[in-house]
Amino acid sequence: MEPRWANEGAGGSNGPKVVSGEKEDRLVQLAKHREPRLLVTGQTVSQFGDGVALVALTLLVLDTTGDSASKLAWFVAARMTPLVVFLLIGGVIVDRFSRRILLLISDGVRALLTAVLVVLIATHHLTYFDLLIFAVLFGTFDALFMPCITALTPEIVPEDLLPP
Repeated sequence: MEPRWANEGAGGSNGPKVVSGEKEDRLVQLAKHREPRLLVTGQTVSQFGDGVALVALTLLVLDTTGDSASKLAWFVAARMTPLVVFLLIGGVIVDRFSRRILLLISDGVRALLTAVLVVLIATHHLTYFDLLIFAVLFGTFDALFMPCITALTPEIVPEDLLPP
């Protein structure tokens, strides 16, 4: 019979390590619960979209600016600055209001921003300044999204299925 726990390192100083069989059992059990399953599915779609958007935006900024590396750097700074500045404020907001609603709002606004960007591209009205505004707004709502998803996960996953 396979042991449930194995000691990690010499003398087990780093604490218990989950054996892969138990981890797989927890994942199967987790998949049986509706809310965690919806969260994982929704966030998989969201993270995939964010990844595609990151590559597409990089190429879009370079295309819009004539391959200007300095303008790409300003675009990245415009996205990261509100994220860094507002991340702690986002954490406070997440502690005060419904995490589920805030998650839906932040993800919804980010999706809406992306849709507006697509319309601007399709109608050939996109400017570099529009991209900078998009970056600031996206970074701001990322600052709400990140603490929200971090705080919501242990709230909806059954306690016995959380990692030790």
